[in-house]
Amino acid sequence: MEHVYHRLRRKLTRWRYAGRRFHCPVCDSWVRTFLPFGLPPRPHAMCPVCESVERHRLYWLYYQRRTDLLEPGPSRRFLHFAPEMGLQRNLRTLTSLRHVSLDFVSPFVAIRADLCSLPLADSCAQIVHCSHVLEHVADDRAAMAELYRVMEPGGWGLIQVPVWSDDPTFEDPSIIDDVERERVYGQHDHVRIYGPDVLDRLREAGLQVTVVPASHFLSPDECERYAISSSEEIFHCHRPAGTTPPPARP
Repeated sequence: MEHVYHRLRRKLTRWRYAGRRFHCPVCDSWVRTFLPFGLPPRPHAMCPVCESVERHRLYWLYYQRRTDLLEPGPSRRFLHFAPEMGLQRNLRTLTSLRHVSLDFVSPFVAIRADLCSLPLADSCAQIVHCSHVLEHVADDRAAMAELYRVMEPGGWGLIQVPVWSDDPTFEDPSIIDDVERERVYGQHDHVRIYGPDVLDRLREAGLQVTVVPASHFLSPDECERYAISSSEEIFHCHRPAGTTPPPARP
Protein backbone atom coordinates (compact mmCIF):
# COMPACT_ATOMS: atom_id res chain seq x y z
CA MET A 1 0.00 0.00 0.00
CA GLU A 2 2.85 2.39 0.77
CA HIS A 3 4.24 2.05 -2.77
CA VAL A 4 0.77 2.74 -4.19
CA TYR A 5 0.47 5.83 -1.98
CA HIS A 6 3.82 7.23 -3.11
CA ARG A 7 3.07 6.61 -6.78
CA LEU A 8 -0.30 8.37 -6.41
CA ARG A 9 1.31 11.25 -4.54
CA ARG A 10 3.93 11.72 -7.28
CA LYS A 11 1.23 11.60 -9.94
CA LEU A 12 -0.85 14.26 -8.19
CA THR A 13 2.21 16.45 -7.55
CA ARG A 14 3.24 16.17 -11.20
CA TRP A 15 -0.24 17.38 -12.19
CA ARG A 16 -0.18 20.20 -9.63
CA TYR A 17 3.19 21.57 -10.79
CA ALA A 18 2.78 20.79 -14.49
CA GLY A 19 4.65 23.16 -16.78
CA ARG A 20 7.42 23.31 -19.37
CA ARG A 21 10.13 25.41 -17.74
CA PHE A 22 12.08 22.71 -15.87
CA HIS A 23 12.65 19.03 -16.42
CA CYS A 24 13.70 16.48 -13.80
CA PRO A 25 15.59 13.61 -15.43
CA VAL A 26 15.32 11.50 -12.29
CA CYS A 27 11.53 11.16 -12.42
CA ASP A 28 11.07 12.45 -15.99
CA SER A 29 8.73 15.25 -14.89
CA TRP A 30 8.18 18.57 -16.63
CA VAL A 31 7.23 21.26 -14.09
CA ARG A 32 6.76 25.00 -14.02
CA THR A 33 9.10 25.40 -11.04
CA PHE A 34 11.56 23.60 -8.83
CA LEU A 35 11.29 24.37 -5.11
CA PRO A 36 13.79 26.22 -2.90
CA PHE A 37 15.93 23.94 -0.75
CA GLY A 38 18.91 24.14 1.60
CA LEU A 39 20.29 26.53 4.21
CA PRO A 40 20.17 29.20 3.00
CA PRO A 41 17.50 28.14 0.50
CA ARG A 42 18.72 27.77 -3.09
CA PRO A 43 16.09 28.81 -5.65
CA HIS A 44 14.87 26.15 -8.07
CA ALA A 45 16.79 23.41 -6.24
CA MET A 46 14.37 20.55 -5.51
CA CYS A 47 12.02 18.71 -7.83
CA PRO A 48 8.53 18.84 -6.26
CA VAL A 49 7.68 15.40 -7.66
CA CYS A 50 10.60 13.17 -6.59
CA GLU A 51 12.48 15.61 -4.28
CA SER A 52 15.74 15.28 -6.19
CA VAL A 53 18.11 18.22 -5.85
CA GLU A 54 20.72 19.53 -8.28
CA ARG A 55 23.42 16.96 -7.60
CA HIS A 56 20.97 14.04 -7.89
CA ARG A 57 19.89 15.23 -11.32
CA LEU A 58 23.54 15.69 -12.30
CA TYR A 59 24.46 12.13 -11.25
CA TRP A 60 21.59 10.55 -13.17
CA LEU A 61 22.43 12.50 -16.31
CA TYR A 62 26.07 11.48 -15.96
CA TYR A 63 25.10 7.83 -15.59
CA GLN A 64 22.88 8.12 -18.65
CA ARG A 65 25.31 9.95 -20.90
CA ARG A 66 28.84 9.10 -19.82
CA THR A 67 28.67 5.51 -18.51
CA ASP A 68 27.31 2.12 -19.51
CA LEU A 69 25.36 1.81 -16.27
CA LEU A 70 21.94 1.73 -17.94
CA GLU A 71 22.94 -0.68 -20.69
CA PRO A 72 22.02 -4.39 -20.49
CA GLY A 73 24.83 -6.76 -19.69
CA PRO A 74 26.28 -9.06 -17.03
CA SER A 75 25.04 -8.46 -13.50
CA ARG A 76 27.11 -5.96 -11.53
CA ARG A 77 27.02 -5.17 -7.82
CA PHE A 78 26.30 -1.50 -7.08
CA LEU A 79 27.02 -0.25 -3.54
CA HIS A 80 24.88 2.80 -2.79
CA PHE A 81 25.88 4.66 0.39
CA ALA A 82 23.30 6.94 2.04
CA PRO A 83 21.02 6.33 -0.96
CA GLU A 84 19.15 9.20 -2.56
CA MET A 85 15.57 7.97 -2.88
CA GLY A 86 14.93 9.05 -6.46
CA LEU A 87 18.17 7.54 -7.71
CA GLN A 88 17.56 4.39 -5.72
CA ARG A 89 14.14 3.89 -7.30
CA ASN A 90 15.66 4.15 -10.76
CA LEU A 91 18.64 1.94 -10.02
CA ARG A 92 16.48 -0.83 -8.60
CA THR A 93 14.67 -1.13 -11.93
CA LEU A 94 17.89 -2.03 -13.76
CA THR A 95 18.00 -5.79 -14.19
CA SER A 96 21.76 -5.71 -14.84
CA LEU A 97 22.45 -4.26 -11.36
CA ARG A 98 22.44 -5.83 -7.94
CA HIS A 99 21.69 -2.70 -5.95
CA VAL A 100 22.84 -2.76 -2.31
CA SER A 101 21.97 0.19 -0.05
CA LEU A 102 24.12 1.04 2.99
CA ASP A 103 23.96 3.63 5.75
CA PHE A 104 25.25 4.11 9.28
CA VAL A 105 21.98 5.20 10.89
CA SER A 106 19.05 4.67 8.51
CA PRO A 107 16.92 1.57 9.18
CA PHE A 108 15.69 1.61 5.56
CA VAL A 109 18.79 0.11 3.94
CA ALA A 110 20.01 -3.39 3.21
CA ILE A 111 23.17 -3.04 5.34
CA ARG A 112 23.73 -0.88 8.41
CA ALA A 113 27.46 -0.18 8.35
CA ASP A 114 30.25 2.14 9.40
CA LEU A 115 31.97 3.44 6.28
CA CYS A 116 35.33 3.20 8.06
CA SER A 117 34.89 -0.53 8.71
CA LEU A 118 32.59 -2.13 6.14
CA PRO A 119 31.36 -5.70 6.73
CA LEU A 120 32.12 -6.56 3.11
CA ALA A 121 34.69 -8.70 1.34
CA ASP A 122 37.57 -7.22 -0.63
CA SER A 123 36.79 -6.36 -4.27
CA CYS A 124 33.11 -7.26 -3.87
CA ALA A 125 31.56 -4.48 -6.00
CA GLN A 126 31.92 -3.29 -9.55
CA ILE A 127 30.40 0.16 -8.93
CA VAL A 128 30.28 2.42 -5.86
CA HIS A 129 28.17 5.54 -5.29
CA CYS A 130 29.02 7.62 -2.22
CA SER A 131 27.81 11.21 -2.30
CA HIS A 132 27.99 13.83 0.46
CA VAL A 133 28.93 11.29 3.13
CA LEU A 134 32.64 11.80 3.79
CA GLU A 135 32.16 15.28 5.24
CA HIS A 136 30.27 13.57 8.09
CA VAL A 137 32.98 10.96 8.78
CA ALA A 138 35.67 11.65 11.38
CA ASP A 139 38.36 9.57 9.64
CA ASP A 140 37.67 10.21 5.98
CA ARG A 141 40.97 8.67 4.88
CA ALA A 142 39.97 5.36 6.48
CA ALA A 143 36.60 5.61 4.71
CA MET A 144 38.29 6.29 1.35
CA ALA A 145 40.55 3.27 1.90
CA GLU A 146 37.46 1.14 2.52
CA LEU A 147 35.78 2.38 -0.65
CA TYR A 148 38.93 1.43 -2.55
CA ARG A 149 39.07 -1.98 -0.83
CA VAL A 150 35.52 -3.03 -1.68
CA MET A 151 35.77 -1.79 -5.28
CA GLU A 152 37.05 -4.54 -7.54
CA PRO A 153 40.17 -3.87 -9.66
CA GLY A 154 38.87 -2.22 -12.79
CA GLY A 155 35.77 -1.02 -10.94
CA TRP A 156 34.64 2.58 -10.68
CA GLY A 157 32.34 4.91 -8.81
CA LEU A 158 31.20 8.42 -8.01
CA ILE A 159 32.65 9.62 -4.71
CA GLN A 160 31.37 13.15 -4.19
CA VAL A 161 31.81 15.75 -1.45
CA PRO A 162 30.78 19.39 -1.20
CA VAL A 163 33.81 21.55 -2.02
CA TRP A 164 33.00 24.88 -0.43
CA SER A 165 36.44 26.46 -0.34
CA ASP A 166 39.39 27.19 -2.60
CA ASP A 167 41.65 26.77 0.43
CA PRO A 168 43.02 23.43 1.66
CA THR A 169 40.58 21.23 3.54
CA PHE A 170 39.94 22.52 7.06
CA GLU A 171 39.12 20.25 9.99
CA ASP A 172 39.54 20.56 13.74
CA PRO A 173 38.80 17.39 15.77
CA SER A 174 38.52 19.47 18.94
CA ILE A 175 35.25 20.99 17.66
CA ILE A 176 32.60 18.61 18.97
CA ASP A 177 29.76 20.96 19.90
CA ASP A 178 26.90 20.95 17.38
CA VAL A 179 26.40 24.70 17.55
CA GLU A 180 30.09 25.37 17.01
CA ARG A 181 30.23 22.86 14.16
CA GLU A 182 27.34 24.62 12.46
CA ARG A 183 29.11 27.95 12.88
CA VAL A 184 32.45 26.66 11.56
CA TYR A 185 31.40 24.07 8.98
CA GLY A 186 27.94 25.33 8.03
CA GLN A 187 26.15 22.23 9.30
CA HIS A 188 26.04 20.66 12.75
CA ASP A 189 26.89 17.15 11.55
CA HIS A 190 29.82 18.11 9.30
CA VAL A 191 33.36 17.65 10.57
CA ARG A 192 35.33 19.47 7.85
CA ILE A 193 35.15 21.90 4.97
CA TYR A 194 36.66 20.32 1.89
CA GLY A 195 38.90 22.16 -0.51
CA PRO A 196 40.17 21.01 -3.90
CA ASP A 197 42.82 18.89 -2.13
CA VAL A 198 40.14 16.28 -1.45
CA LEU A 199 41.26 14.88 -4.81
CA ASP A 200 44.71 14.27 -3.31
CA ARG A 201 43.14 12.31 -0.46
CA LEU A 202 41.21 10.11 -2.88
CA ARG A 203 44.35 9.50 -4.93
CA GLU A 204 46.36 8.69 -1.80
CA ALA A 205 43.81 5.92 -1.17
CA GLY A 206 44.82 4.40 -4.51
CA LEU A 207 42.02 5.72 -6.69
CA GLN A 208 42.44 7.36 -10.06
CA VAL A 209 40.19 10.44 -10.17
CA THR A 210 38.86 12.17 -13.26
CA VAL A 211 37.05 15.46 -12.71
CA VAL A 212 34.23 15.92 -15.22
CA PRO A 213 32.53 19.35 -15.25
CA ALA A 214 28.82 19.41 -15.98
CA SER A 215 29.56 21.59 -19.00
CA HIS A 216 31.34 18.62 -20.63
CA PHE A 217 28.09 16.71 -21.07
CA LEU A 218 25.35 19.32 -20.66
CA SER A 219 24.69 22.29 -22.92
CA PRO A 220 23.89 25.73 -21.43
CA ASP A 221 20.22 25.23 -22.33
CA GLU A 222 20.19 21.85 -20.60
CA CYS A 223 21.84 23.28 -17.49
CA GLU A 224 19.02 25.82 -17.33
CA ARG A 225 16.33 23.22 -18.00
CA TYR A 226 17.65 20.89 -15.28
CA ALA A 227 18.60 23.78 -12.92
CA ILE A 228 22.20 22.56 -12.66
CA SER A 229 25.18 24.90 -12.56
CA SER A 230 27.58 24.29 -15.43
CA SER A 231 30.44 24.55 -12.92
CA GLU A 232 29.26 21.48 -10.95
CA GLU A 233 31.72 18.59 -11.16
CA ILE A 234 31.65 14.82 -11.14
CA PHE A 235 34.46 12.95 -9.35
CA HIS A 236 34.73 9.75 -11.38
CA CYS A 237 36.91 7.41 -9.33
CA HIS A 238 38.51 4.29 -10.79
CA ARG A 239 40.45 1.47 -9.14
CA PRO A 240 43.11 0.39 -11.63
CA ALA A 241 43.07 -3.22 -12.76
CA GLY A 242 45.65 -5.49 -11.20
CA THR A 243 45.83 -3.61 -7.91
CA THR A 244 45.58 -4.98 -4.39
CA PRO A 245 44.18 -3.30 -1.27
CA PRO A 246 46.71 -1.10 0.54
CA PRO A 247 47.95 -2.32 3.93
CA ALA A 248 45.74 -1.52 6.90
CA ARG A 249 46.42 1.85 8.47
CA PRO A 250 47.85 1.70 12.00
